[in-house]
Amino acid sequence: MVEQDKDNTPPHTGARHAFHQADEAEKQQSRVIALKTEILLGPILSFVVGALVIGAFLAYIGSGLGTIILGALIAGVVMAITTIALGGV
Repeated sequence: MVEQDKDNTPPHTGARHAFHQADEAEKQQSRVIALKTEILLGPILSFVVGALVIGAFLAYIGSGLGTIILGALIAGVVMAITTIALGGV
């Protein structure tokens, strides 16, 4: 029969607990990296999408190059700020 500690835990529980903690820490680290990537890429991608969509629309209706560039920049900034605000950053 296996002896148990005073607190009623089986022997060698400490090693399993340490392994579990290390495994959890590794999972948390990968989640943090994913979250940082999402926080960085979200606004950048929304800026690009907003700029391309509005720029393409302004080019389609025959606006000048300056108007296309300015409109695309404004739309990109608005999209990025909206993404940041809705993302809760």
